[in-house]
Amino acid sequence: LVNTAGKVVYMKFVDGNFVRVNGPGDIKINGKYGFFGTDEDGNKIDGYVIESDVDFSGISITMADDFTGVIYGNDHTLSNLTLSLTSKKVNTDTEKSIALFSNLNDSTISDLTFENAVISAQVSEGMSIKAALLALSAKNVSLSNVHVVGLTINSGNGDVAGGKYSFGDLFLSSSGIKMEGCTGEGLVANVLNPSAIRL
Repeated sequence: LVNTAGKVVYMKFVDGNFVRVNGPGDIKINGKYGFFGTDEDGNKIDGYVIESDVDFSGISITMADDFTGVIYGNDHTLSNLTLSLTSKKVNTDTEKSIALFSNLNDSTISDLTFENAVISAQVSEGMSIKAALLALSAKNVSLSNVHVVGLTINSGNGDVAGGKYSFGDLFLSSSGIKMEGCTGEGLVANVLNPSAIRL
């Protein structure tokens, strides 16, 4: 490697099997976008290294089941993340849920900003909802310099007919969480029935 620019270059090496994220396509597996904890060949990874600011406009994120690992944000921003819930006219489900992760355990996320994220629910009346930005359940998670700048929750019209809507900003339920240098601002909840929402 020859540096011909006359500039000082710092290189950071990360030990382990990590997916490096420079655009939405880097977390696309089998036609779905999400932080699934595997590479495109299905091999378990140690985590993700965010190498650029990434704009997820026009992309719907699929929730990963479980994640145990590390996400290095490197002071980058994931913007316009959309977590959507929908239901069909004929649907036997009584509950739907969405987050980046269903279960986030023994994990570390550092130096990462989430900007203008949206949680959107358009489901049948009476259906219950569980949703959060990062995880439905989090245990023993360390967050360092993680920032949320703009989070909008759109409940649709299903919250008027008895369904229990449970929304969390980062987590819906959590234990053993360590946070350092984390901030959040700009939470907007667009709901028809505020009494059905539990934040």
